[in-house]
Amino acid sequence: MTTKVLGETVGIQWQGVQDRTQGQPTSNGMPLLIGSFKRGRLDRPMIIHNGNIQSELGYEPHNPDYIAVQSMLDLGVPSVSVLRLSNVQDMDCINPISVFEIPGDSDGMFLSAISAFEIKGTLYNVPSQLGSIDQLISFEQIKKRVDYPDGGWDWKYVIQIYNLTSKNMKVKLYISGDLSAEFCLLPSPNDSRVQ
Repeated sequence: MTTKVLGETVGIQWQGVQDRTQGQPTSNGMPLLIGSFKRGRLDRPMIIHNGNIQSELGYEPHNPDYIAVQSMLDLGVPSVSVLRLSNVQDMDCINPISVFEIPGDSDGMFLSAISAFEIKGTLYNVPSQLGSIDQLISFEQIKKRVDYPDGGWDWKYVIQIYNLTSKNMKVKLYISGDLSAEFCLLPSPNDSRVQ
């Protein structure tokens, strides 16, 4: 006679097949997906379902983030909470600033030492490719008043670099062939520049 369970008895014990996989987890909430989309709120997550996906996010059949949301809905999830990022390419653009300043000099020698800009991964040599970047960035040397804490003041020359596009921009500045600075610029309206 054989039994399925031998209890504490020494020997081979067989207790049947036990499924210890976790299976599909249950959740009281809805999935949250984060991504870049044509349209939608930036300040808080949106509830997306099959009836509003195109109107809320904009139809982008080749955008991996859009495809992920659509796939969740196609799997039968009734709605998905979606947090839209303003622009995924800005993810590497940390602490963007409106204008970048470097020291200049009275005779413009430092300005002429700028040898290249790398903008969004493309290297532009200066001055040979200035025409290629004049729609992307503006840079100029200005004379600027500096006030000191002790009440004194002086003039100093600075080179200011501005972003002329509508999106954040990662820039690397090369001086005399060497990488000198790496920074991110916010879009800046032309009338905000100091003259």
